[in-house]
Amino acid sequence: MHALRSRLGKLDPAEAEEVIREIESHLHEVVEQAESRGETPDVAALLEGFGAPDVLAEQYVAHIQTGAPPPTGFRVIQRVRQTVTHGLYYSMGAFGFSVAAALLLLALAKVFEPSSVGVWSTRSGESVTVGWSGSPSPEATELLGLGF
Repeated sequence: MHALRSRLGKLDPAEAEEVIREIESHLHEVVEQAESRGETPDVAALLEGFGAPDVLAEQYVAHIQTGAPPPTGFRVIQRVRQTVTHGLYYSMGAFGFSVAAALLLLALAKVFEPSSVGVWSTRSGESVTVGWSGSPSPEATELLGLGF
């Protein structure tokens, strides 16, 4: 890692540190996975898998500065990052649509049962209650309207 760091001198210091963090993160993940399976990781073999530090540094520099294809290890890290990003994106979208659907159902139910369905706020406005069984307290203020 020290040899790689010294050969990343053509990069901005922040970019060089990002490259080092990416590789270290990948190495830590592989070691943890091996240890969780009860295996003894061969760190030397892992480091050799990245190739010679000068060649790896040249590949990272070319990728960052000119957009050349990333080194093999970098592609794996990018794929993991994209998978996490896509998973988070779609799960947040599903969550948002679920909340929207629940609020829509609540609004439709308010039309048919206006006295028992609603959204109420406490007098001080510190909390909001959504419910189907009527006002949670006599001092609560109806926020959806149509209150009877």
